[in-house]
Amino acid sequence: MQHLPRVLIDAVPTATFQRQEPAEELRPYVAFFWQSQPAAELRSFVLPNAQGVLSFNLGRQPWYSDAPPHPRRVFARSQVFGHLTRPCCCCYPAGTELFGVTLQPGALALLLGVPAPALADLAADLTALLPLASLEAELRREPAFAGRVALLQAWLRAQFRGAPVDYRYQLVQAAAARFGRPGAGQYVVEQAAAQVSVTPKSLTRYFQQVVGLGPKRCAQLARFKLALAAYRQYGSAWDYEAAGYADFAHFARSSHRLLGRGLAGL
Repeated sequence: MQHLPRVLIDAVPTATFQRQEPAEELRPYVAFFWQSQPAAELRSFVLPNAQGVLSFNLGRQPWYSDAPPHPRRVFARSQVFGHLTRPCCCCYPAGTELFGVTLQPGALALLLGVPAPALADLAADLTALLPLASLEAELRREPAFAGRVALLQAWLRAQFRGAPVDYRYQLVQAAAARFGRPGAGQYVVEQAAAQVSVTPKSLTRYFQQVVGLGPKRCAQLARFKLALAAYRQYGSAWDYEAAGYADFAHFARSSHRLLGRGLAGL
């Protein structure tokens, strides 16, 4: 029987996956920095998400992703990835050395200066879109994860410092911060809209403009990720209502809707 790949939960560091939070001034734009160096072939199932990613292929080892019915995509160079609208399976051969940054929802559109909806499922050569060839060479010369974070953080700080930020971006970040928290509940979009003093209709419009996805979809993805982490630790005994599900069965059904597969092996 063929084993399906597990979902990689990027909030949990492992022996081959490192993670670091950004400096305070970058938190409106940066979710976290990360590095992945699998010692053996790693296959992971990637959830749909609302975040953009800058991924530096420092080892130059090609890796690939499958997202049926679309053809396989092979990545031998550093990449820019837009928000992911459908799940995909990624395969990283032994020796792959990836380093990068996961951005807050909407931050990639600010960085590239393009409309957020145009970034859906984007996978493009990083140095073709951003002037990062010299930084990429510096990252290869720097062996330590902390040193690489410092280099990329300095570049990002220069890009975002003094950049005009649309009030809609700030509202979206404040609202999105509520998603995926334990106790957020089923009506988190309505609660988030009230918190930032706009109507749910206006909040939906802002999310579409800034992120390229609606707030209900973003909240759905965030609560599934929260519940999946709890499922791995507690099984069906956790209080799934705290994540906005009616019960465990509701959470299990959402796995089929979001991923096209059940919880077994996730």
